[in-house]
Amino acid sequence: MYRYELHLHSSACSRCGRQTMEEIVTALKEKHLSGAVITNHFYYGNTAIDKTLPWHDFVMAYQEDYLYGARLAKEAGVKLLFGVEEGISEDRGKEVLIYGVPAAEIAARDELRLSNLPMLSEFVRSQGGVIIQAHPFRDRFYIENPNTQPRAELIDGIEFYNAQNTPEANEKSLLYIKEHPEMIGIVGSDAHVPQNVGDTFIETSQEIADENMLVKVLKERKFTCFWGEEAAARLKE
Repeated sequence: MYRYELHLHSSACSRCGRQTMEEIVTALKEKHLSGAVITNHFYYGNTAIDKTLPWHDFVMAYQEDYLYGARLAKEAGVKLLFGVEEGISEDRGKEVLIYGVPAAEIAARDELRLSNLPMLSEFVRSQGGVIIQAHPFRDRFYIENPNTQPRAELIDGIEFYNAQNTPEANEKSLLYIKEHPEMIGIVGSDAHVPQNVGDTFIETSQEIADENMLVKVLKERKFTCFWGEEAAARLKE
């Protein structure tokens, strides 16, 4: 069986990150995880990349730390995949996770600098990717409407358990995914420090070799989610 983290941040690309790529790779190895998706904060999030850069340069700078980490991971025998956590421009504080869209395709679409959720959703799906709401119902000072949800037709799923969310927010998210069985339900550690890597993961019988394979596994629901005490116990097996 293969185990993958779906949501974590590095310090070079996310301003709130407190872990280097070296630390991420070490944590994955030590916790016997097969790999992770690097989902750093993008243009409308808490990015550490200079937003005054031309769009193409901004996206390439965003990708740089991932590429560095991917080389380290390959040497260590684990897999790092490319992802994005982007803010919803018209709904302050809400964010989505994007899987399966190459940085080069994002860089080629300068209009995405001004994108709203309908545009972003159309773009991601046109590229064969999936768009998942991150940490639904999170209630923090920077989130304008914590209890509202994006239009269901614009997202492919939600992160029904986020290790950095409150139990109350996760309970609402779990109820929401049960009420929307058509949606993909995932879990995320949202790790910003090495000790949180592996707090959640998915387990699959298929090795996820690239981002296209990740999308296939997610769309076909060929994975099992682990979080909380169950995840900790599973990692000890």
